[in-house]
Amino acid sequence: MSGMKSVSIFGATGSVGLSTIDLLRREPDAYRVVALTAHSDIDGLATQAKAIGAQIAVIAQDGLYGALKDALAGSGIEAAAGQAAWVPSPAWNTTITTIRVVARLAAKAVASA
Repeated sequence: MSGMKSVSIFGATGSVGLSTIDLLRREPDAYRVVALTAHSDIDGLATQAKAIGAQIAVIAQDGLYGALKDALAGSGIEAAAGQAAWVPSPAWNTTITTIRVVARLAAKAVASA
């Protein structure tokens, strides 16, 4: 493998996200985790972000920002909240993105189409 791959994981606290994190932790020199996201599981998101060394953790619900920021205090991991924050930033410079779509968000998108 040439160079380290940058990864963002959408839905990091669900089964697909947790499995992906498990696989990445097996090859720490091959992957750099840029962003992790979750719908509302602050404790799970903060725990995974710290364990994998993510640069940013994003919680979907705006009202949970303060709790996420507190959970990440002292870790050096940036906290963000709200559905707009879920949109990958060019600054993330991610090579690989895994996405676990929250059923509620998918249903909302289909209903508005």
